[in-house]
Amino acid sequence: MKKSFVAVAALASIVAASASTVNVVHADPVKLSPGALALLRGHTGCGSVTADGQLTFVSGAAAVGMTSPNASYNHGDNCQAFVVDFSVGAAAQAPAGYVKDIILGAVDPDRPDYALGVSQAQCASYIERVSIYKKIGVTFTLIGGGWLRGQWVTQTPGEFGYTGCVTVHEAGFKTIPIVDPPAAGADTYRVATSISLNGTFRRVRAQANHLFAPPG
Repeated sequence: MKKSFVAVAALASIVAASASTVNVVHADPVKLSPGALALLRGHTGCGSVTADGQLTFVSGAAAVGMTSPNASYNHGDNCQAFVVDFSVGAAAQAPAGYVKDIILGAVDPDRPDYALGVSQAQCASYIERVSIYKKIGVTFTLIGGGWLRGQWVTQTPGEFGYTGCVTVHEAGFKTIPIVDPPAAGADTYRVATSISLNGTFRRVRAQANHLFAPPG
């Protein structure tokens, strides 16, 4: 779900349209400091709060999303996140150039590119969390997501690459599943996401995208 929309997201925090999230897990994960944990409080309660917005994935749309108007999103200590619900109905068919598969996640609206444009000194302080839920009956059930962290990468001389700060999945990140529109009716999904840089919350964007059709 970018990332950075997690994205997630993962995107994770999103595939293709959210290219700034790298699908890599730290070999030696950076542990979050007590201050960071206090700032980015758990998402354990995000399945039971009232969403900040509701969107419907209409037919012919490649993507739908909502950006937080500011960085003051807060649903209490158990859901310090911007929360958006997505209704995916049978009519949510993909436009030309895309397939029906949909990925939900999160992006950083101010840093939507693969490289975040964050200095090396601040890179490790870039923290994102994205949680993806599916409504089953009357309850939102967590189906994917976790923590992402800024990591500085350096281009290898003579090889294709770049030098800069990107987001990578922390250990324990649960792969965000790709979903399809139902044959009938509608399914409801929820994206809860938060971003912090250098100890300060930032705006976020919850998003859902159809995947690009493979070439040929």
